[in-house]
Amino acid sequence: MKKKAKTNKAAEGRRHPRLQATFLAKYFLLDGTPGENVARTANTKDLSPSGVRFVTGEKVPQGALLRIQILIPVLGESPISVFARTLRVENETSDVYTVSADFLEIRDEDQKRLTEFLESRLRTREAEHLFSTGHVFTRAVSSENGNE
Repeated sequence: MKKKAKTNKAAEGRRHPRLQATFLAKYFLLDGTPGENVARTANTKDLSPSGVRFVTGEKVPQGALLRIQILIPVLGESPISVFARTLRVENETSDVYTVSADFLEIRDEDQKRLTEFLESRLRTREAEHLFSTGHVFTRAVSSENGNE
């Protein structure tokens, strides 16, 4: 008896399909330390109604609680704001990390805005690639260090 081939979504164990898109994001580590109110800059790699994968210059601990704000320009000036937990942290280069996070809590209004946006883009296969991840990330880090 032949087994049916699994779809990518099922094979990867995902609840929702991902949209590969680069958006500016800020995240805050919620670890109880004095620096937890410090915004860190990141760029999304992909996004779904239940999670995000982003690139940052900091090794974020696996299992860390985060508050993430994702700016999607076509949705207006108000960012999508979520509380999330890191699932995976992968070292891309010596100072660049890819973080996968699962949403734990999102306001109903933000969930609706995000879901409608993602469904629309996935339906048309159109992503809002605004800028190169490496370029923006480098500029954001340089700006924070006063090097720009």
